[in-house]
Amino acid sequence: MVAVTARYVVLGLARPRTPWFGEVGAWSAGGATPVDFVRCLTAEEVRARLAGGQRISALLVDSRAPGLDRDVLNSARRADVAVIVVDDGAVDRDWHAIGATAVLPAPFVEDDLVALLADHAPAVPPTPLPGPGADGPTERVGRLIAVTGSGGSGTSVLAMALAQHLGGRTHGDVLLADLALDADQAMLHAAPDVVPGLTDLVESHRLGTPDPSAVRSTTFEVHGRHYRLLLGLHRHRDWADLRPANVAATVDSLLREFPTVVVDVDADVEGARDCGVVEVEERNVLARTVLGRAEVVIVVGNGGTKGIHALTRTLQRLAAFGVEPTRTIPVLNGSTGIGQRWRRAPQAIDDLVAEAGDDLRRRTVTVPWHRGVEAALRDGGPLPRALGAPLAAALATTASAGRSHREEPVPVPAVAPGRPG
Repeated sequence: MVAVTARYVVLGLARPRTPWFGEVGAWSAGGATPVDFVRCLTAEEVRARLAGGQRISALLVDSRAPGLDRDVLNSARRADVAVIVVDDGAVDRDWHAIGATAVLPAPFVEDDLVALLADHAPAVPPTPLPGPGADGPTERVGRLIAVTGSGGSGTSVLAMALAQHLGGRTHGDVLLADLALDADQAMLHAAPDVVPGLTDLVESHRLGTPDPSAVRSTTFEVHGRHYRLLLGLHRHRDWADLRPANVAATVDSLLREFPTVVVDVDADVEGARDCGVVEVEERNVLARTVLGRAEVVIVVGNGGTKGIHALTRTLQRLAAFGVEPTRTIPVLNGSTGIGQRWRRAPQAIDDLVAEAGDDLRRRTVTVPWHRGVEAALRDGGPLPRALGAPLAAALATTASAGRSHREEPVPVPAVAPGRPG
C-alpha cells in the first residue's frame, strides 16, 4: 500500500497572465506536485483567506503583484504562513528585509518549488482514514433535483417555488442550492451578504470532509418558505477555484445532510471533448456534476417561438451529455391558459426532439403566470402555491418511473486518450 503523504496548501498571487501562475495551477491539478494551489486575484483576497481559519502552508507571490506590500507579507507571517516571492529580476528590492521567507527566481520548475516548500513551509497532514470499527459517514442519501433552463425563463423562481412546496409537505429540511455561475438567489432572497456560501463549502472539502453541522452552518433558513438556502458563488469568476473532485464531494455532503436538495443550475454542460478546451469543462463543472447525477432534471422555457426553440435546444444538449429523456420534465413557464399557440407548444417540443424516443409532450408541465410573484419576491413572503404544485406533481411521477433503471453516467475524460494534453 502506498503511504499518503502530507501536502502543501499554497495561496498564489500574481499579475494577470503571469506564466508561472498558470504552471503551478496545472502542476497542482495534474498531481505533479504535492500542492493544493489556491489562486487569489487581489491582495485583499489573500488577507481574507489568511484570516479565514484554513490551514495554509505558504503564500507564493509575484514580485510585481498588484497590492503587494509589507502588510501583506506580515499578515502571512503572523498566520505562520511562509512567504515565497517569485522574482523575475524586474524589481530591485530586499525581500527578506520586508518579511519574505524565501525568494524563488523565475522561471522555475516543479522540483524548485517543492524543495523550497520542504525547507520553509509546514505541510498539512492528510485527513486520517477511519480505522477498523470506526464509524463511517452516514449512508443516508437525499434526492437531487435540478432546475435548469435558458436565461430569463424563470428558472430561479421556479426552483424557489418547488423547494417551498416540497418543504411545506415534508415539514422543512429541504435545501435550495444556488449552483449557477451567475448566482441570483442571493438577490432574490435579499441576502445582505453572500458569506458563507458555495465557495466556502467547496473550499472546506479540499482536504477532508466537514462534519454535518459544519455543512448545515453554511446554509440559511428561509422563514415562511419551509426550506434552507445555500448561497452561490461570490463572483462569476470564482469558478476558477472549483475542482471536480471537490465539487462532487460537496454535493455528496449536501445529499447526506438534506433529504431533498433542489439545485438552481445552468444548462451549459459543454466539455473538453466537445470543443477541445479543458478550461470550458472546468468552468461548467457545477452544471456537469449536478445534471449528471440528478434524479430528475426540470428544464424551464417560455411558450413563445424563441422560448420553445431554446427549451428544445437545451433538451437536446442534455440528452447528448447523457441525461436520459425519462429523467427530464419540460416546463412552459408563464402560461396564461389561453391561445392556440400555447396549447400547441407541447406538441412542438415533442416534434423537435422526436429523435429522443420519449413522449415529452405527455410530461410537459405548464405553469401559469401569477400576478403575486413580484410582490412575494419584494416582501420576502411565500410564493404562490400555483407555481410549485404542478412541478411537484410531475416530479413524483417522473421520479418513480425512472428510479428503477437509473444508472450513473460514465465520466468523460477531459482529454481523449492518445491526444496531447
